[in-house]
Amino acid sequence: MSGTKRELVWSNVALARLIEIRDGLAEKDPRAATRLLRLLLKRAGQLADFPNLGRVVPEVPEGALRELVEKQYRIDYRVREKTVEIATVFEGYRVFPMGDVGEGAGR
Repeated sequence: MSGTKRELVWSNVALARLIEIRDGLAEKDPRAATRLLRLLLKRAGQLADFPNLGRVVPEVPEGALRELVEKQYRIDYRVREKTVEIATVFEGYRVFPMGDVGEGAGR
């Protein structure tokens, strides 16, 4: 990394997945849903300063996608020259959502 802070950009798909996660939990515990959403946003926010913080996603060839793991959730992203694009967020026990992470998916 060049030491330059990158802009964090959320794909439409990633934002939709965050809302699904929040809404699913909010049915049982609205306060926990709010806490989880804040936690995931905070964790992803670290990428602006440390874009290579996460590991390379094993399901995607050539290291084109990286991810952070927070609790049971995977935050998958691409490092660009000036931005970090959050491609998707999902529960780690689910099958990897390859359709969510197509180049520029949801943008």
